[in-house]
Amino acid sequence: MSPPLSSLPTEIWLQIFRLATISPLTARLRATTYSPFETANVGITYDEATKVKFVLVLVCKQWRRLVTEFLYEDVCLRHPEAFQAALERGAGDDPEGYGRWVRRVYLPYSSSATATSHPLAALRILEQCPQLEILVRIGLPRVEEPLLRFEFPATCPSLASLRRLDWWHHNEASGTGGINSLFDVLNAAPNIQYLTLGGDVWLGFLQTSPVSLPSLTTLRLLRMSVLFVREISRWSLPQLTHVIIDTVTTFDMLHMFWHTFGARIQTLELGISLRYYISDALSFVLAGCPNLKELNYHVHLTKACRLPDGHPILATIGLHSHSNAFSPVGGTSYWEHLEAHLALFSEPVFPALKRVVLYGDWSAALEDSRYPFLIQPLRDRGCMVEVSKN
Repeated sequence: MSPPLSSLPTEIWLQIFRLATISPLTARLRATTYSPFETANVGITYDEATKVKFVLVLVCKQWRRLVTEFLYEDVCLRHPEAFQAALERGAGDDPEGYGRWVRRVYLPYSSSATATSHPLAALRILEQCPQLEILVRIGLPRVEEPLLRFEFPATCPSLASLRRLDWWHHNEASGTGGINSLFDVLNAAPNIQYLTLGGDVWLGFLQTSPVSLPSLTTLRLLRMSVLFVREISRWSLPQLTHVIIDTVTTFDMLHMFWHTFGARIQTLELGISLRYYISDALSFVLAGCPNLKELNYHVHLTKACRLPDGHPILATIGLHSHSNAFSPVGGTSYWEHLEAHLALFSEPVFPALKRVVLYGDWSAALEDSRYPFLIQPLRDRGCMVEVSKN
């Protein structure tokens, strides 16, 4: 017996299906603008809510008709030939084609290998996705790399609708150009707003003509080599204001990046990395970004060092509660570390500081009698301490 769809307007059912087919990862994977601590592992193949979509389209023909749009919005092209066949079948039912619903594509390098000169099925698919907003290209497990051959040139379709690119550099693939080349993809996607980059590059990767991304506002840096940082530092990014640094090998490798973009950065976020626990990341960031207005970091993964020079413009500090094994939640070291960080920003060398925002799960700290005493110095200087609603 079919579910009684007729008892509710179609618009209501679409809203119900929409709410049923989003997960905690959905916003993170599809973000094209910056929000604090909203990053996710870019290697995630697809949103876990996709499983729910597969179930819903099997319930009945009516549900399939309504949910098909959601099913195609986030796709993995691990087997592009099979997906191409699905698009062709859909074209028989829908003259406009199912490709118009695709918003995010995960395209592994295994699907863009060029062992022959035959056109890539993945490229034919991208050409049928006029509303594509997010493209994910990641590295390969080492066991698969020797099996792939990149011998013939590749092409790249126009990606004018693209707003976000998550890219892990693959040196062998890059030599074929097109969809395997970061530079060719960026040239085909002039409206990129959010860019994630990582990987090690060979010397031949350096371009003679720097890249220009006039709409880019958010740049996320994964682990990368000095040469990659050097190349990025030559680019033209006039709208860049938000930078997320997942991890670095050494902070010295970022000097050229700070020299080029430091004065433009208004928001900076440090990722989940113990590198920040053993190095003085805060001093380096504050010195390199003279116009920084917001600094977000994982407090229990970041070293608390004296900041005698402070920062004249910094207005907001975001502290995430992510714990580490060295400081169990509620233990003595936990409170000592938290106190040291809050004390840093209670000093008069941060005259513009107005807000400290707590992200994540702070319930253990908020319920402890020691918490009010830790934040009182900040309140005494007129700084508001608040818990994020996210």
